[in-house]
Amino acid sequence: MKCQYLNNSAKGMTLLELSVIMTIIALTLAIVPFKSAENIRKTDVSQDVQQFADTMRDIAEHAVLTGKSFELVLDITDCVYNVYEAGPENQQDEQKKTDISELTDDELLEFEDDDLLLDEDEKESIFEDLTMLISFIEEIEFSDGSRQYSGELIMRATPGGWDKSVLFQTMDDENEYMNFIRLDEGTPRVTVSEFDLEIQESKKNVGI
Repeated sequence: MKCQYLNNSAKGMTLLELSVIMTIIALTLAIVPFKSAENIRKTDVSQDVQQFADTMRDIAEHAVLTGKSFELVLDITDCVYNVYEAGPENQQDEQKKTDISELTDDELLEFEDDDLLLDEDEKESIFEDLTMLISFIEEIEFSDGSRQYSGELIMRATPGGWDKSVLFQTMDDENEYMNFIRLDEGTPRVTVSEFDLEIQESKKNVGI
């Protein structure tokens, strides 16, 4: 009978090799939950921003379909927004009601006819106290190059589209994920992106 000699490499894994394999498995198992949690967080942030964008898109498209105008009043600091059905579009119309909150004390004295004043409570509310839950608005850019970081912003959706071009830059509350929302003047278009967007030039400046 012939003797058979076993190669040392065929005897199986050494303790060192087994330790290396176990380490790789442990690292893989640790990375997978981390990546999964990261993806869930990113999805939650995207949905939060998308809800804000969808609200603006809905009222813009509704304005086109119904021939009515709507105002989105945004508290930038708290990221709380309300949507109202807007009054007459002609700002010079003597019959147009004026928002009391926009008048100074001196200007209020000039209005003797209470019918010309429109209190916040008299506006027809469409959506009330909506908010982004895990994101905030870091910066708002306008087509003239100006920027706004706090205070109140009023956007008007008209049958002819948005009254101005605006670019929102948002950030989640853990400062990890940035998103951009752009409204284009003269259209109901609302664009959402993870990448920086170029703001549309105001149509009022075209041809000047």
